[in-house]
Amino acid sequence: MDDKDKIIEELKLENETLQKKLKSKETKKSKTKFALDNLDYFEKILDIIKTQDRYTFTRKGGQEKVIKINAFVNDLLVAKIKLGGNVPDNQIGTRLSMDEHSLIKFLSSNRVKKEGAGKKKEEDPKPPKKEVKIEPITKSFIEDEEPVEEPQVFRNDFGLPLPSSDQRAAGLPPLDE
Repeated sequence: MDDKDKIIEELKLENETLQKKLKSKETKKSKTKFALDNLDYFEKILDIIKTQDRYTFTRKGGQEKVIKINAFVNDLLVAKIKLGGNVPDNQIGTRLSMDEHSLIKFLSSNRVKKEGAGKKKEEDPKPPKKEVKIEPITKSFIEDEEPVEEPQVFRNDFGLPLPSSDQRAAGLPPLDE
């Protein structure tokens, strides 16, 4: 009975992983369905793009013309921003950044992340942090020192010291420091 339970659990886990793979394939098909159904429209657009030197380069000794899709998409986003609304010229960069983020988010959705990607290897562990103990200041430490009172000197707008109340009473001029 115990072996049967283990086999059932393994089959359930395998079924779940297969269901996830099937879902991801279905969403990929739904993303490509429109383009595949309307290839004639996209062919016209791509032919126009291929005539512009800004969006193409040649590969393999000039035999194959390749589209720089990133440059085209960037220019397309800028044109969409400028033609699509009342965005001032000094705010196009901000709007472009938001649209780029949205595009990246859309393109990377349903993307399978590799496990362990971006993690450091076990061979290079970080050295442990050293703890430094700081002794708290005690009341006896504070009481050992004698406080020193410095006379407070008031100054006028020109930075000259003002006479103290004793000096004013005696009629003496202020001290220059």
